[in-house]
Amino acid sequence: MKIHILNMILMIFLIVSCKKEENNATSKKLVESYNVTMGNQTTPTSGWNCFFSFDSAKVYRLSEAFNNQSKIDLIFLHNDPDDVAMFVSPFSMADAIANKPYMYATSNYGVEDWTTKNTLQINVTDITVSDFNNITTVEQLNTAYENDKNITNAWEVDISANKVYRFMTNSNRIGLIKVNSISGNHNTKGEINFDVKIIK
Repeated sequence: MKIHILNMILMIFLIVSCKKEENNATSKKLVESYNVTMGNQTTPTSGWNCFFSFDSAKVYRLSEAFNNQSKIDLIFLHNDPDDVAMFVSPFSMADAIANKPYMYATSNYGVEDWTTKNTLQINVTDITVSDFNNITTVEQLNTAYENDKNITNAWEVDISANKVYRFMTNSNRIGLIKVNSISGNHNTKGEINFDVKIIK
């Protein structure tokens, strides 16, 4: 009798555990953002709109970013002096670039003085634009992310159009970025336009 009761309890426990796992899996969703446009570090007339939050899917100006430090995941800029386009995080910015731009060093909201600096892991992938466009589910994105064997870094250099990049945020959310276009350099106003797919 005791064995029978114990078996019943075990079965109930397993059913409840499976339900919890199923609910956790189905609670995740694929969130897509298209035609996100950010400026580089030479965009004072746009308020240095170089900052992006994957959580809110919003581009922030420097002053806005300063007031929302915990939300900022990604910063776009052109490196000085070689002009390569870069994705950095607030945390990695100091190490990633030698010649610090205005938005880092300025006493007015500069990243150098932020008290909260999110990290980011990012790398270029072998995922094609077509592969990215065909991802429509959490499972497909997760598989594409896990199957890519390129090394993840704290920042990524030489960002290029028609390339796909994978990332993991400070809160361990994973996703992909497809770059559509890039313009400018460290002395000239520039922009980057991209699409994002992230698991939330």
